[in-house]
Amino acid sequence: MDALGIAVRFGLYLALLAGFGLAAFGWLSLAGAERQLPLRRLIGGSAVAGMALSVLGLLTLAASMNGTVPTALDRASVMDVVQGTAAGTAWAVRMAALAAMVLIASWTACPPHRALGLAALAGAVAVATLAWGGHGAADESGPGLLHLGADIAHLLAAGVWLGALIGLLLLAARRGFWRDPGLTVG
Repeated sequence: MDALGIAVRFGLYLALLAGFGLAAFGWLSLAGAERQLPLRRLIGGSAVAGMALSVLGLLTLAASMNGTVPTALDRASVMDVVQGTAAGTAWAVRMAALAAMVLIASWTACPPHRALGLAALAGAVAVATLAWGGHGAADESGPGLLHLGADIAHLLAAGVWLGALIGLLLLAARRGFWRDPGLTVG
C-alpha cells in the first residue's frame, strides 16, 4: 500500500472512530446541560470527513486494483469495485451510515439524548464496515466469523475510548480546567 493509501486509511479510522465515540460518549455519559457541548457539529463533521475519506479510499483502491493512479480512473472501473467486491459493499454501507449520521446530527427537532443514540448506532455500523477489509473478513467459516466479530468489537471499543478522551477534553475546556489556579502543583 502506498503512502496515500496509508494516510487515507488512517484518516478514515480516526474520523469514524471519533464520530462514533463522541456520539456514544454523549449518549451514555452526558446529562442535562453537559449535552450542550458542540457534539452534533463534531459528529456531523466527522461523518462528512469520513465520507470524503471513504470516496478517496475507494478511488485509491480502484486505482490499485487497476494498476493506475486515481486520477486516471474511469467511472466503470470504480463501479466494478463498488458492485463486485466485498470492499465495495462495505463502502456502500459505510456511506449510507455516514449519511444517516449527518442527517441525525443536523436534525435539531430531535431531543439530544435520542439524536446521540441514533448517531451512535449509525456510527457503529460505519465503524463495523472497517473490519470488512481486515483479516477477519478473509474467511467466511466459523472461525472467520468469530475473528470478524472480534475485529468489530475491538474497533467499537477503540471508538468509545477515543470519543471519551475527546469528550473529556471538551468538558475540561468548557469548565476552564487549564485556567484554574487551584490546580497548580506546589
